[in-house]
Amino acid sequence: MNFQKNQKVVNAVINYPILSSFGIIYGQVYTPLATIRNKKSMIKKHIFKFIQAKYGITEQQIIEHDRRPFKVELRQIICLYCRDNEFTLKAIGALLGGRDHSTVVNNLKKGNAYLQFEEQYSENYKAFVRSFDIYLSGI
Repeated sequence: MNFQKNQKVVNAVINYPILSSFGIIYGQVYTPLATIRNKKSMIKKHIFKFIQAKYGITEQQIIEHDRRPFKVELRQIICLYCRDNEFTLKAIGALLGGRDHSTVVNNLKKGNAYLQFEEQYSENYKAFVRSFDIYLSGI
């Protein structure tokens, strides 16, 4: 009986992340908050370099107020990726040239809708995430 209780506790620890002041603990795997913050700074530092290398579009071209579909889609993908990596709305807005948090919310809302209903958009987002994560891991 005691073994079953202990097994339930172990399963609970493995399945539920614990946020402490030092980091996030997933069962026995510990991810320091410094590592999470470091990934955010890596994203901020390299996302526009990656986009320029892959798509040939500069940071200035992305953050300018231009509503051409490919630029809008890239901004939405940046918003989605950053939000998936726990950026605040304010931080995402700052990354995109000082945009307001409500603009970021609108991009996230539309981006999430496109992810659900537009297969090509979803494939583009997944390809971006895969290739950018590979790019970051090589740095």
